[in-house]
Amino acid sequence: MEKTRTGTVNRPPGLGGQLTRAVSLTGIITLDSRRWAILETPDDSVYVVEAGDQLYDGFIKTILRDGIVLIHTIEGAEKAVFKALRRSDQ
Repeated sequence: MEKTRTGTVNRPPGLGGQLTRAVSLTGIITLDSRRWAILETPDDSVYVVEAGDQLYDGFIKTILRDGIVLIHTIEGAEKAVFKALRRSDQ
């Protein structure tokens, strides 16, 4: 559950319940011209995602060689957020 100004919100399970600020990019898979990203969550869940996949407060816009661009939506406004690929020693 998440506390907000208006009360408590139950987020859905799975990728759709994850916050854009909480996920970490741990890998990128490239096959021909397609790309997928590997995201890890604070509870150690792992998701393989592609452009267009929805999170609780945004979506995956683009997957690049070295990171992803998420669109974070809050109170109707959208903001692009870049997450760099996290090296295994970080």
